[in-house]
Amino acid sequence: MSNSDANTPIIETDPIYGVAMANYPSDRGRLLLAGGVVYAISGTVLNAAFASVDAATASIIVISGMAPLALGIGWVILHQWNREVVLYERGFSYREGSRTVYLFYSDIRMLKLRAGRVRYFGGLVRRNIRELTLKTTQDETIVLNTVYRRIEELCERLELAINRAQRPIIEARLTKGERVEFGGGLALLATGIRLDAQQLAWADYVKYSVADGKLTLHTAEGAAWGSVA
Repeated sequence: MSNSDANTPIIETDPIYGVAMANYPSDRGRLLLAGGVVYAISGTVLNAAFASVDAATASIIVISGMAPLALGIGWVILHQWNREVVLYERGFSYREGSRTVYLFYSDIRMLKLRAGRVRYFGGLVRRNIRELTLKTTQDETIVLNTVYRRIEELCERLELAINRAQRPIIEARLTKGERVEFGGGLALLATGIRLDAQQLAWADYVKYSVADGKLTLHTAEGAAWGSVA
C-alpha cells in the first residue's frame, strides 16, 4: 500500500461518479508557512526602511503597514483553506469553500500543464510550480496548483483519467470526419495532424516530445515538424 493510499480517508461511493479513488485537500501547512514567511520578510523590510526615523513615528508607520498586510495574507489563506479535489472512477469533485462541483472526466475538453521552478528575494526563497488548467465543455476554467497536497500525483492521475475518457470521444469524431481542435492552431483530422497551415499525415508522424513548455511533433525521420507552446 502506498503512502497516498494509507493517508486517504474513507470517502463514500458516489452513485453517479463511482468509487472514490483518492482525495487531495489543500496543503494548509504550506499555506501557513508561506504566509508567515511573507509577513516576516515584509516586517523586516519595513523596520529596516524606517530605522532612521523617530521610534514613535516609525512604530506607527510600521503597524499601519503591517495591519493591512496581515489582513490580506489572512484572506488569501482562508480563501484557499477548504479546497479539495476527490477523484472517482468516472469523474471528480472540486470543492472551493462551501461550493462543490462534480464533473465527469469526459466533461473536460482541454487541459494544460505548466511546471517550473521560481526564485524570490534574490534566490533566498525557491519553490516548484506545477499548475494544471482544465477547461470544461461549458467553458468553465479550473486551476489546480501547489495549493493542493501531492499536486504531482493529482496532476498525473487526473491527466491519465481525462485522456482515457476523451480518447473514444475523439476517435468517434475522427471517424465521422470531424476536426478536433486542441488550441494553439493544433487540430486532429482523420487524415493527419494540422498545425496552422501545415498538415502532417498520420503515416509520417512518429512521436511527440515536451520540453521548455512546448509540445513538439516529430516526423518518421525524427525531425521536429512543429511546436505548440
